[in-house]
Amino acid sequence: MKVKKNSTFGYLFFHFNIAFSAIEEEEYLNVIEKCYFPILHIAKNLKIPIGIELTGYTLETIALLRPDWVLLCKKLISQNLINIIGSGYCQVIAPLAPSEVNTFNLKEGFRIYKKILGVTPSIFLVNEQAFSNGLVELYKANNIQNIIIEAENVFLDKKYNPEWKFYKQVAIDDHNNHINVIWNSSLFFQKFQRYAHGEIEISEYLNFIQSNFGNGRTIPLYSSDIETFNFRP
Repeated sequence: MKVKKNSTFGYLFFHFNIAFSAIEEEEYLNVIEKCYFPILHIAKNLKIPIGIELTGYTLETIALLRPDWVLLCKKLISQNLINIIGSGYCQVIAPLAPSEVNTFNLKEGFRIYKKILGVTPSIFLVNEQAFSNGLVELYKANNIQNIIIEAENVFLDKKYNPEWKFYKQVAIDDHNNHINVIWNSSLFFQKFQRYAHGEIEISEYLNFIQSNFGNGRTIPLYSSDIETFNFRP
């Protein structure tokens, strides 16, 4: 595909976590109604493709309490308006857990995604953005081809060209295992949150986005929690 020099592409995904900030179980329905349904409605009504990343546990809970959410989500997946991003059954911090635990967590996540939504995610979010060299082999061994990690953590290392954070990269471990990297950005998602919460004006937000346009760049418009909108624990 030929890309125009000044073209810019954007993407956004929302992190669903029913255990966000130790939400009480009696609040689960409230979170699903106020946070999880609106994302589906935005994709449906505005025809905007949106990524949803969620744990198997979160998906199980939604299916138990609001199966109609699952039905609508499956319909939107079939229309290419929702893309499911995996993370495992639980939000395990992988570098701190034994390999057997991490493998089980990923496989159980796959089982739930397939059982409830009929999908096998090809993109996985690195839990809590805690990346280590050994994770490349773990993900590749489980047929995961793409991972999402936070650009700001990586580009603290001055040996990397900061312009690279606007383009897809490849992570390579000590055994020459390769995996595609898609960037998450705390800088971008915090700007989005600040506008949504009324802390900055729309003009400031749009100026920030437009200041990052050009040269075939791809920018993560939003890539964080959904429960920060319409809900406070």
